[in-house]
Amino acid sequence: MKTIKACLLIPIRLLSTALLFLVLYNNSFCQTAEWISTQLPGTFPGLYNYSLGETCIIFADDTSQAVYAFDIEYGDWQVLLVPTELDWEDSEAHGNAAMIYNDSIVVGYSALTHTFSAINYSGTLLNTGGYTYGCLDNFAYFVTDQLFYVFDAEDGTWHSTTYQTPGSAPFQGGVIGKNDYIYLSLSILNEPPRTLTAYSLITKTFDSIAKNYILLAKHLDHGFAYEQRNEPPYLAIGYSAYSGQFKTKSHTRLIEAVGPDVYEELVSPLICEMFVTNEQISGDLFRYYFWVFNTVIGDFAEHTFEYTYAGSDYQVAGRKCGGQIACVIIRNGAQGDKLEYIVYSAETNSYTHFDTPLFNWGLMSFICGGEIIDAYDENNFYMYDVKTGSSFTHPVQWTQSVHPDIAARGTANFWDVFAYNEQYADTAHVFSYTRDDNNLISFVIPSELSSSVYRGSDFYALLATDLGAVTKFFLYSPRFNNWIEKDRASTSYFGSLGNYFYLNLTNINQTYFYDGYTNQEYHFTSASSINDVYAREKVFLMYTQNGKYIGYSMNKHEYSEYITPKAFGKQWSGYIVLNTNVTGEPNEYFVYDAFNNLFVPLTLTAEHGLQRITWAGGKTALIATANGYLFAYKPGVVVSVDERNNFEAFPKTFSLSQNYPNPFNPTTKIKFTIPTSPFNPSPQPVRQAGYQGEGNSERLVTLKVYDILGNEIKTLVNEAKTAGTYEVEFDGQGLSSGVYFYQLKAESFFQNQKMVLIK
Repeated sequence: MKTIKACLLIPIRLLSTALLFLVLYNNSFCQTAEWISTQLPGTFPGLYNYSLGETCIIFADDTSQAVYAFDIEYGDWQVLLVPTELDWEDSEAHGNAAMIYNDSIVVGYSALTHTFSAINYSGTLLNTGGYTYGCLDNFAYFVTDQLFYVFDAEDGTWHSTTYQTPGSAPFQGGVIGKNDYIYLSLSILNEPPRTLTAYSLITKTFDSIAKNYILLAKHLDHGFAYEQRNEPPYLAIGYSAYSGQFKTKSHTRLIEAVGPDVYEELVSPLICEMFVTNEQISGDLFRYYFWVFNTVIGDFAEHTFEYTYAGSDYQVAGRKCGGQIACVIIRNGAQGDKLEYIVYSAETNSYTHFDTPLFNWGLMSFICGGEIIDAYDENNFYMYDVKTGSSFTHPVQWTQSVHPDIAARGTANFWDVFAYNEQYADTAHVFSYTRDDNNLISFVIPSELSSSVYRGSDFYALLATDLGAVTKFFLYSPRFNNWIEKDRASTSYFGSLGNYFYLNLTNINQTYFYDGYTNQEYHFTSASSINDVYAREKVFLMYTQNGKYIGYSMNKHEYSEYITPKAFGKQWSGYIVLNTNVTGEPNEYFVYDAFNNLFVPLTLTAEHGLQRITWAGGKTALIATANGYLFAYKPGVVVSVDERNNFEAFPKTFSLSQNYPNPFNPTTKIKFTIPTSPFNPSPQPVRQAGYQGEGNSERLVTLKVYDILGNEIKTLVNEAKTAGTYEVEFDGQGLSSGVYFYQLKAESFFQNQKMVLIK
C-alpha cells in the first residue's frame, strides 16, 4: 500500500508567518459559536463533491488538486493538496469521519485527529449492490476487488486487509457496523457461503470467518451475532469490538437466535444476543442450553438445565432477550404450574434462578427491557429489576380467560410503564416503576386508553379518551417518577419526540411544551400552523405568531428566542436547523444550534455572491457561494460524537479524553475513565437473586505530560484507581507556548493526546 505524501496540510487561513499562525490559531479555537469561512481559488466550480457528518465537512472540486475539510473541534478549514489529475467520483461523511475518492486515490479525514490520510488503493471498487464505500460513525471504508480498506478516525490512518471471497462473482452484500466496529459481509446470490471480515476500533485489528448458510441475528452495540442453521454442527456466532474476535458455540441440534426485542429508543445499549438449543438425554428428559453472547465481555456465557419435553413436570414456557439481560421462563408442574425465571445479567455476566408469584396461563405474557422484566398471568402483574433484585406484584382486574386490552407497555433501562383497559368497563389501570424510587405506582383513569403512540428515551405519553368526548394526555417523567394530566380540549395539533411533548392550545393561542427529562412545563405563543413547527429528537423549533423563533435544546434543557422575520427554506440534521431566505432575501441565514441553545446568523455580502449550497450536518452546517466562499458553522462548545450507549454501571474500557480547553493558557483539564474490571471473557456461575457482582478491583494508573521532543514535563497521576471517570488539572505556568503531549498508561492500555499551550 503506497501512501501519498501531502504537499500541504495546514489551516487555510494560516498562510503567513509563524507569529500570525499563533495568533489566528488561538482565535480558531475560541469557545464562541461562529461561521468560519475560506475562499476557493476562483468562482464556485461546476463540478464538485461535498459531504457533512456529525462533526466534520469535506469538499473538493475538479478545478484544483485541493481537498478541503472542516471539523468543529479544530474550528478551522484545512486543505490537502493531492497530486492527481482525475476527477473526484464521490464523497461521504458521517459521525467523525469523511472521505472522497477517484479512480486511483481515496482520502480520509478524521475530526478526532484533525488530519487527512490519502492512499493509492489497489484494484477497482467492488460492485455488490450494497455499501462498498462510505462513512459510518468513526470510520470511512473502501472495498476493492483486492482489499478491504478501513479509515480509523481515532488514529487517522487507513488500515487494510485481504478478504476471502465466498466463491465466484457477482457478489452481494456490503459494509455494515456501528460506533466501534465495522465489517464486510459478502455472499453469492442463491448460494450458501458467506464471509465476514470485521475491524475493531478498540483493538485496531481485523478478524474473519467464513461459513455456509449463516444468517444475521442482530446488529448490537459493540458487536453483532449470526447463526448457522443449514446442517450440523449448527453454530452460534458472535463478534465483539472489545475482543476484536469472532467466537462460536456449536451443537448437533438446531440453534435458535433470540435477539433483543425492545424499543431501541428506550433501551441502550444493546449488548446481548441469546441463543438456545436442547438435546435429548433419555425418553422425555432433555437438557436445555441457554447461551448469551455479551459484546462487552466478548464471549458466550452458558447455563444448562434439564426439563421434560412432554408433560407438565418441568418445561420451558418462554424466552426473551433485552438490552442487557436475557430470560428463560420455566413452568414447574410439580408446583401447580408455577413459573420460574432464569435471568442473565450482562453487568455481572452471571445467571440467577428464582421462583416468581406467577402461574402458567394460556394468555400470559412477559417482556424484557434494558434491565427490567415485566409479566402478567391471570391474576397478577409482576415486575422485576435485574440490577437491584427488587420485584413487585400487583393484582389485576381483567376478565378471566380474556386477554387484557394493553394500551401501553414501555420497558426501558431503569423504568417501566404498563397500562391496560379493564374488560367491559370504561376504566384504565396504569402501573409505573422507577429504580430511584424503588416502588410501583398504581392509579386508575376513569376512561379507556387508546394505544400509546409516543415514546422517548426517558419519557412516556399516554393518550386517553373520556367516553369519546374530551381527550386527555398523561405525561410521565421517569427521572422524577411523576405523572401530569393535560386536556386536549381546544387543540389543533400535538406531537412528541425523544424526551418532549408539545400541544397547541387554540383557545389561549399558546403552545404547551413539556420536557420529560427535567419535568418542566412551558407555554409559548402559538405558531400559525403545524408547518411552522420543526420537531426532531434533540431539537424543537417553531415560528410564533408574535414574530420570533422559539428554539428548545434537549441537550441544555432550556430555550432561546430569536426575533426575526419568518425564514423560508430549512435543512436540519441532529442538533442543527439551518434557516435560509429570511424575509425572502437569498443572502440572510441563521442556524439554531440545539447542542448549545444558540441562534447564530450569517449575512452574505455582494462580495460573497449568492449561495450555491446550503446543508446541515449533525452539529455543523455548510453554505457555499457563487464567488467561491465556503462557510462552515462551528459550535461554541463541542464533545465527542459518541453520546449514545452509555451504560453507567458497566464501564467497558479505558479511555483518555481530549483536554479542555485546548489551546489553553495556563491551565487545562484532562479526563480519563477506568473500567469496572479487567477484560475477562470467562462466564460466571449461577448466582442467587440480588447478587451484585465481584466488587471493584484497583488498577495502577499513570498520566504524564511530555514536550514535543519526548521529555517528561510532569506526572499528574501515579496511583491505583478504582473504576470511574476522573478529571485532573494541568498547569502550564512557566512553560513556553507550543505543542505538548499527555499519556495515560494502565495495565496494557496506553494512549497519547496532543494539546497546545498559547500565551
